[in-house]
Amino acid sequence: MKQDERIYAPVTWKEPVVLVVTIAITEFIYAMPQLVHFHFPGSVFREVMMDFLFMALACIPGWWLHFRVFRFLNWQTRVLLHVLTAAVYYGVWLLGYVFYNRSVGIPVMTGSQVLQNLWHNILFYVQAFSFLHLFHYFRQREEQNRREKELRKIAYETEIAHLKAQIQPHFLFNTLNSISGSVPAQQEFTRELIARLADVFRYALMASQEDKVTLRQEMEFIRTYLSLEQHRFGERLRVVVHLEEGLEEVMVPSMLFQPLVENALKHGIEPSVEGGVIVLSLTRQSHRLMVRVSNTGLVQMKDLRQMFKTRGVGLRNIEARLRKLYNEDLEVTRVDDCLHFTFYIPINVKMPSRAYPVSASPAVSFNVISPAFNNNGI
Repeated sequence: MKQDERIYAPVTWKEPVVLVVTIAITEFIYAMPQLVHFHFPGSVFREVMMDFLFMALACIPGWWLHFRVFRFLNWQTRVLLHVLTAAVYYGVWLLGYVFYNRSVGIPVMTGSQVLQNLWHNILFYVQAFSFLHLFHYFRQREEQNRREKELRKIAYETEIAHLKAQIQPHFLFNTLNSISGSVPAQQEFTRELIARLADVFRYALMASQEDKVTLRQEMEFIRTYLSLEQHRFGERLRVVVHLEEGLEEVMVPSMLFQPLVENALKHGIEPSVEGGVIVLSLTRQSHRLMVRVSNTGLVQMKDLRQMFKTRGVGLRNIEARLRKLYNEDLEVTRVDDCLHFTFYIPINVKMPSRAYPVSASPAVSFNVISPAFNNNGI
């Protein structure tokens, strides 16, 4: 597991439970001398409970922002965010006491009382969220160890399966070359198709041995694969690729895009008499690569998640790989007759351990995107 590919434990409701328990323990530790001094009177105990309630409510925005919305921030940005959420925390705490004091007839706090309570609450905030970050850190380490163990097991099983399936791959390439050599020179297009088919098999063999490839290599493979499919579908298949500049050397898991493209062909283009459009969009979003595969075609099922149960193992395998590698989900959305598959990959630019020779011939002719996709933000 590379160091810059951070593994995050799934966010659960354990964090707010730990936060509330931490607040309760800290509050009663602070209040214990006062409770003992006054022999646990009901008024002081009620005041402690109200203070605990307001502190717990005031911590909710900070927990939501730090552990739900912005859980991927680096520590410098997180410190700045804590400055903001600490101010929000104290504001919510003061607002709670304003309403409480007015409801029970207690005078509203003066300016000096507000300042006096400020440092007490800031110290309380630092203690509570420090403990919560510590808890989250250990959960993250535990999750990373668990995932690394699963990945080692998967790698071992994949290697065994590869050794079983690797029955003289050079025999396949030599056979394809022999077939290509037996084709008359007048049928150059057929020779080119055979060469592209050999490229597909060669890349699939390489992908079984390499965990990561560059985005450039993966896209060249997709172009070659689609060129073969375009020969089958003809004008019924229109392909549009949006690749943001500067992303060509980003490392991605090998053979991750092809099942999505195959799914779009099988369930979007093939059933339609008029065919359709496949759009592959790859853009940078902060420190992540956003990959979206979209296609036209009617989707009969109401629950899109049923695809993962009824449409073979391809989608399930992609989702399983994304979760184990990056703790990311494969998002499925539908807008009118357009189906969108979206996922995110941490951007990591490194050269692969070995280069894969890609075909220099053009693979797919790009067509102008249809208005239906333009209207849906593709």
